[in-house]
Amino acid sequence: MSTQKQHPIEYLFNERKEVAPDRYENVIPVPEMICQTAFFPGGSGLWLGESSSLGASANWPPMPKKKVMVLGNDFGQKGWHEKCLRENARDWKSKTWMHLRLLLQDTGIKPKNCFFTNAYMGLRSIGKSTGPSPGMADPKFVERCESFFLDKQLPVQKPRLIIVLGAEARKFIAQLSSDLAKWKECKTFLELDDSDLGPVVKKVRFNGSKPTTVVALVHPAGRNLGNVLKNRRYRGKRGEAAEMKMLRRALKKSGLKK
Repeated sequence: MSTQKQHPIEYLFNERKEVAPDRYENVIPVPEMICQTAFFPGGSGLWLGESSSLGASANWPPMPKKKVMVLGNDFGQKGWHEKCLRENARDWKSKTWMHLRLLLQDTGIKPKNCFFTNAYMGLRSIGKSTGPSPGMADPKFVERCESFFLDKQLPVQKPRLIIVLGAEARKFIAQLSSDLAKWKECKTFLELDDSDLGPVVKKVRFNGSKPTTVVALVHPAGRNLGNVLKNRRYRGKRGEAAEMKMLRRALKKSGLKK
């Protein structure tokens, strides 16, 4: 566990080096965090606002413990990460952040109360930034990412609500708790919405940890692609209205909002 002098993000970034110390099926370690708001481990995972002046660890806000974890797939392509480092490109201006910020705003979740992180560590050295991580072809890499999530990320933040973004992150987290076992049977969001368990699950336990609420949403970057979002259904609502209701209900079930 991190020491009093060490910020929890520094602790996680250092520990994450053990997840992918070498190249795993075209996944390489993140060399350094970019100095702006960005998902961990590409960035700190903390909300630094729309400025790049808070990138130094001494200026980081505290870890939002017992608040909200926003779990994505992975940081994506190394080329984008390098561009952010080299040219100070704004990761928070991407489609992911644009839609995610609106979703949080409309449901009353403050970004400063969120830890934005990923299931799979590292950067893709080839291919595009969407879809399954190429590292998933290596069982050892997958196992290390699962252990890092269970043994490091969860104990450090202790989230009361986990917002899962996209199909890949949903498949990842479904493997880690028997309370989400039925999610593994659902190949699509349509099947998930129609299942007995549903997309909002309260009192999910991971390795005997305190229970947390988990909600599965369409990835923000793909909200305007195809009919995945349009086909979502929840308690009489459809499409975007259904996801808004899911998130509001999950927030209430978590106890973070009355």
